[in-house]
Amino acid sequence: MWSQKKGYTLQGKNAQELIGLEKEFASESDLYLPNSPPTLTAEQIKEITKDYPFELPVEMYELYQRGNSLLPIGLNHPQENYFNIYKYYFIFPDEEIPLMSLGESMRIYQVFNEYRENYQYDINPKWFPISMFEDMLLAVIGSEEQQENSPVIRFFDSDFDVHKVEWLSLTDMLLCWIELREANLKNCTEAEKKEFLKNMYEKYGRCGGLDWILQEI
Repeated sequence: MWSQKKGYTLQGKNAQELIGLEKEFASESDLYLPNSPPTLTAEQIKEITKDYPFELPVEMYELYQRGNSLLPIGLNHPQENYFNIYKYYFIFPDEEIPLMSLGESMRIYQVFNEYRENYQYDINPKWFPISMFEDMLLAVIGSEEQQENSPVIRFFDSDFDVHKVEWLSLTDMLLCWIELREANLKNCTEAEKKEFLKNMYEKYGRCGGLDWILQEI
Protein backbone atom coordinates (compact mmCIF):
# COMPACT_ATOMS: atom_id res chain seq x y z
CA MET A 1 0.00 0.00 0.00
CA TRP A 2 1.22 3.49 -0.81
CA SER A 3 0.76 4.73 2.75
CA GLN A 4 2.53 1.78 4.33
CA LYS A 5 5.41 1.86 1.85
CA LYS A 6 6.03 5.47 2.77
CA GLY A 7 5.76 4.71 6.48
CA TYR A 8 2.64 6.82 6.94
CA THR A 9 0.22 6.28 9.78
CA LEU A 10 -2.21 8.72 11.32
CA GLN A 11 -2.30 8.55 15.09
CA GLY A 12 -2.58 10.60 18.24
CA LYS A 13 -3.71 14.22 18.47
CA ASN A 14 -3.78 14.84 14.72
CA ALA A 15 -5.99 11.81 14.26
CA GLN A 16 -8.49 13.02 16.83
CA GLU A 17 -8.65 16.44 15.20
CA LEU A 18 -9.29 14.93 11.79
CA ILE A 19 -12.21 12.76 12.88
CA GLY A 20 -14.37 15.76 13.77
CA LEU A 21 -16.68 14.87 10.88
CA GLU A 22 -19.93 16.68 10.17
CA LYS A 23 -23.09 14.57 10.57
CA GLU A 24 -24.83 16.66 7.89
CA PHE A 25 -22.21 15.70 5.33
CA ALA A 26 -22.80 12.02 5.95
CA SER A 27 -26.55 12.41 5.37
CA GLU A 28 -25.99 14.00 1.95
CA SER A 29 -23.50 11.43 0.69
CA ASP A 30 -23.34 7.71 -0.04
CA LEU A 31 -19.98 7.53 1.73
CA TYR A 32 -21.43 5.93 4.85
CA LEU A 33 -24.19 3.73 3.51
CA PRO A 34 -23.86 -0.07 3.77
CA ASN A 35 -23.39 -0.35 -0.03
CA SER A 36 -20.34 1.89 0.23
CA PRO A 37 -18.06 0.26 2.82
CA PRO A 38 -14.94 2.13 3.95
CA THR A 39 -12.63 -0.38 2.24
CA LEU A 40 -12.96 -2.51 -0.90
CA THR A 41 -11.41 -5.74 -2.09
CA ALA A 42 -9.78 -6.00 -5.52
CA GLU A 43 -12.78 -8.07 -6.64
CA GLN A 44 -15.22 -5.39 -5.46
CA ILE A 45 -13.24 -2.72 -7.30
CA LYS A 46 -13.43 -4.74 -10.52
CA GLU A 47 -17.16 -5.27 -10.07
CA ILE A 48 -17.92 -1.59 -9.39
CA THR A 49 -15.87 -0.46 -12.39
CA LYS A 50 -16.93 -3.23 -14.79
CA ASP A 51 -18.48 -0.67 -17.17
CA TYR A 52 -15.27 1.35 -17.30
CA PRO A 53 -13.63 -0.01 -20.49
CA PHE A 54 -10.04 0.69 -19.44
CA GLU A 55 -7.66 -0.47 -16.76
CA LEU A 56 -7.26 1.70 -13.68
CA PRO A 57 -3.68 2.02 -12.37
CA VAL A 58 -2.34 -0.21 -9.62
CA GLU A 59 -2.18 2.78 -7.25
CA MET A 60 -5.98 3.19 -7.52
CA TYR A 61 -6.45 -0.41 -6.41
CA GLU A 62 -4.05 0.13 -3.52
CA LEU A 63 -5.85 3.29 -2.45
CA TYR A 64 -9.39 1.89 -2.51
CA GLN A 65 -8.38 -1.28 -0.74
CA ARG A 66 -6.99 1.03 1.94
CA GLY A 67 -9.99 3.36 2.01
CA ASN A 68 -13.07 3.95 -0.15
CA SER A 69 -13.01 7.78 0.04
CA LEU A 70 -12.06 7.40 3.71
CA LEU A 71 -8.75 6.52 5.29
CA PRO A 72 -8.31 4.54 8.50
CA ILE A 73 -6.85 6.05 11.61
CA GLY A 74 -3.72 4.01 12.22
CA LEU A 75 -3.08 0.80 10.31
CA ASN A 76 -5.86 -1.40 11.69
CA HIS A 77 -8.84 -2.37 9.55
CA PRO A 78 -12.00 -2.85 11.65
CA GLN A 79 -13.76 -4.60 8.73
CA GLU A 80 -16.56 -5.89 10.93
CA ASN A 81 -17.60 -2.43 12.13
CA TYR A 82 -18.52 -0.37 9.06
CA PHE A 83 -20.97 1.76 10.99
CA ASN A 84 -18.51 3.05 13.58
CA ILE A 85 -16.58 5.13 11.05
CA TYR A 86 -16.38 8.15 13.34
CA LYS A 87 -14.08 6.12 15.57
CA TYR A 88 -12.00 4.37 12.91
CA TYR A 89 -12.00 6.49 9.74
CA PHE A 90 -11.69 10.09 8.54
CA ILE A 91 -12.61 11.83 5.28
CA PHE A 92 -9.54 12.46 3.16
CA PRO A 93 -8.26 15.02 2.49
CA ASP A 94 -11.18 16.90 4.10
CA GLU A 95 -14.94 17.51 3.92
CA GLU A 96 -14.60 20.30 1.35
CA ILE A 97 -12.57 18.39 -1.26
CA PRO A 98 -13.06 14.70 -0.45
CA LEU A 99 -12.04 11.76 -2.55
CA MET A 100 -15.17 10.19 -4.01
CA SER A 101 -16.30 6.72 -3.09
CA LEU A 102 -15.63 4.40 -6.01
CA GLY A 103 -19.35 4.03 -6.62
CA GLU A 104 -19.76 7.80 -6.86
CA SER A 105 -16.77 8.04 -9.21
CA MET A 106 -18.39 5.46 -11.46
CA ARG A 107 -21.69 7.33 -11.38
CA ILE A 108 -19.98 10.56 -12.48
CA TYR A 109 -18.12 8.64 -15.19
CA GLN A 110 -21.45 7.38 -16.53
CA VAL A 111 -22.74 10.97 -16.59
CA PHE A 112 -19.69 11.85 -18.69
CA ASN A 113 -20.66 9.06 -21.11
CA GLU A 114 -24.16 10.49 -21.43
CA TYR A 115 -22.77 13.96 -22.12
CA ARG A 116 -20.45 12.58 -24.76
CA GLU A 117 -23.04 10.40 -26.48
CA ASN A 118 -26.12 12.62 -26.25
CA TYR A 119 -24.70 16.15 -26.30
CA GLN A 120 -21.42 15.68 -28.21
CA TYR A 121 -19.21 16.82 -25.36
CA ASP A 122 -15.57 16.11 -26.08
CA ILE A 123 -14.78 14.13 -22.90
CA ASN A 124 -11.94 11.66 -23.05
CA PRO A 125 -13.41 8.24 -22.16
CA LYS A 126 -10.19 7.33 -20.31
CA TRP A 127 -10.75 10.06 -17.69
CA PHE A 128 -11.93 8.54 -14.41
CA PRO A 129 -13.04 11.11 -11.79
CA ILE A 130 -11.76 10.80 -8.23
CA SER A 131 -12.62 14.13 -6.59
CA MET A 132 -14.89 17.11 -7.20
CA PHE A 133 -15.07 20.60 -5.72
CA GLU A 134 -17.87 22.80 -7.07
CA ASP A 135 -17.37 22.58 -10.87
CA MET A 136 -13.74 21.41 -10.71
CA LEU A 137 -12.87 17.75 -11.03
CA LEU A 138 -9.74 15.67 -10.60
CA ALA A 139 -9.34 12.46 -12.59
CA VAL A 140 -6.88 9.68 -13.25
CA ILE A 141 -6.35 8.30 -16.75
CA GLY A 142 -7.00 4.65 -17.52
CA SER A 143 -5.09 2.65 -20.10
CA GLU A 144 -5.46 -0.37 -22.37
CA GLU A 145 -3.01 -2.31 -20.19
CA GLN A 146 -2.77 -1.66 -16.48
CA GLN A 147 -0.01 0.74 -15.45
CA GLU A 148 1.54 1.25 -12.03
CA ASN A 149 0.68 4.96 -11.89
CA SER A 150 -1.46 7.58 -13.60
CA PRO A 151 -1.19 11.35 -13.91
CA VAL A 152 -3.91 13.30 -12.12
CA ILE A 153 -5.60 15.88 -14.33
CA ARG A 154 -7.80 18.84 -13.44
CA PHE A 155 -10.69 20.11 -15.53
CA PHE A 156 -14.04 21.86 -15.14
CA ASP A 157 -17.48 20.56 -16.05
CA SER A 158 -18.18 23.90 -17.73
CA ASP A 159 -15.34 23.37 -20.23
CA PHE A 160 -14.07 19.84 -20.84
CA ASP A 161 -11.73 21.06 -23.58
CA VAL A 162 -9.45 22.76 -21.06
CA HIS A 163 -7.54 20.43 -18.76
CA LYS A 164 -4.08 20.26 -17.25
CA VAL A 165 -1.90 17.72 -15.52
CA GLU A 166 -1.77 18.54 -11.81
CA TRP A 167 0.33 15.63 -10.55
CA LEU A 168 2.51 13.04 -12.26
CA SER A 169 0.93 10.30 -10.15
CA LEU A 170 -1.95 9.76 -7.77
CA THR A 171 0.49 8.56 -5.11
CA ASP A 172 2.49 11.81 -5.26
CA MET A 173 -0.73 13.82 -4.83
CA LEU A 174 -1.86 11.76 -1.84
CA LEU A 175 1.48 11.95 -0.07
CA CYS A 176 1.64 15.69 -0.57
CA TRP A 177 -1.91 16.10 0.75
CA ILE A 178 -0.95 14.08 3.82
CA GLU A 179 1.94 16.41 4.58
CA LEU A 180 -0.31 19.43 4.09
CA ARG A 181 -2.84 17.96 6.52
CA GLU A 182 -0.21 17.28 9.15
CA ALA A 183 1.43 20.69 8.85
CA ASN A 184 0.48 23.21 11.49
CA LEU A 185 0.26 26.41 9.45
CA LYS A 186 -2.65 28.14 11.12
CA ASN A 187 -0.48 30.93 12.50
CA CYS A 188 1.67 31.31 9.40
CA THR A 189 1.50 34.31 7.11
CA GLU A 190 0.30 33.96 3.51
CA ALA A 191 3.89 34.32 2.35
CA GLU A 192 5.01 31.51 4.67
CA LYS A 193 2.17 29.28 3.46
CA LYS A 194 3.10 29.89 -0.17
CA GLU A 195 6.73 29.08 0.54
CA PHE A 196 5.70 25.87 2.30
CA LEU A 197 3.47 24.89 -0.62
CA LYS A 198 6.22 25.67 -3.10
CA ASN A 199 8.58 23.35 -1.23
CA MET A 200 5.97 20.58 -0.98
CA TYR A 201 5.09 20.82 -4.66
CA GLU A 202 8.74 20.67 -5.65
CA LYS A 203 9.23 17.65 -3.40
CA TYR A 204 6.33 15.72 -4.95
CA GLY A 205 6.56 17.10 -8.47
CA ARG A 206 3.25 18.91 -8.72
CA CYS A 207 2.70 20.39 -12.16
CA GLY A 208 -0.02 22.90 -11.23
CA GLY A 209 0.28 26.26 -9.51
CA LEU A 210 -0.50 27.44 -6.00
CA ASP A 211 -4.04 28.61 -6.66
CA TRP A 212 -6.91 26.41 -5.51
CA ILE A 213 -5.06 24.30 -2.94
CA LEU A 214 -3.84 27.31 -0.97
CA GLN A 215 -7.25 27.64 0.70
CA GLU A 216 -6.85 24.17 2.22
CA ILE A 217 -4.11 25.11 4.62
